[in-house]
Amino acid sequence: MISLAKYRDKYFAVSTLSGKVVSSSLGRKRPELAIKDLKIIVGNFSEDNSIAIKLGEAYYGKKVKFKILNLTTGFQRKVLEKVSEIPYGHVTTYKDIANSLETKAYRAIGNALSHNPLPIVIPCHRVVRSDHKVGGYRGGTRMKEEILKNEGIKIKNHRILNFKKHYVELCVRQ
Repeated sequence: MISLAKYRDKYFAVSTLSGKVVSSSLGRKRPELAIKDLKIIVGNFSEDNSIAIKLGEAYYGKKVKFKILNLTTGFQRKVLEKVSEIPYGHVTTYKDIANSLETKAYRAIGNALSHNPLPIVIPCHRVVRSDHKVGGYRGGTRMKEEILKNEGIKIKNHRILNFKKHYVELCVRQ
């Protein structure tokens, strides 16, 4: 099912299968852009927009949990599972994600995140550059900064302020 809702000043869309989120949008100014963001579309529109509203709440800084169905495979799945471990209000680096997966494929980490079907839900916005700059984002740098600020992270000149306070190191998979 597809859930679409306006929350504050943005539209959010979510595609679900058996009550689990399989794809989510970024916050967009127009509903058709939110729907276009969906990487996976399952079924028709639902009258129940509660999951899309929940996505909007997450975008604006509320801690929320989602039941997800990660349909990705291989390396991308490993990257997204690792990124899911980053707690609310914290960041880690592309290099740390690679190290935790025991690889040197830093650019491949960025590529996997750029194809995240569940932005906001799987918090790829919490992965930043090693020089503490926010780095790229599918929705643009401004949107990434907005989401991070909504989680209480201060940013100036595209750089995370007080980086050590927000940094979390992820463990190597056992």
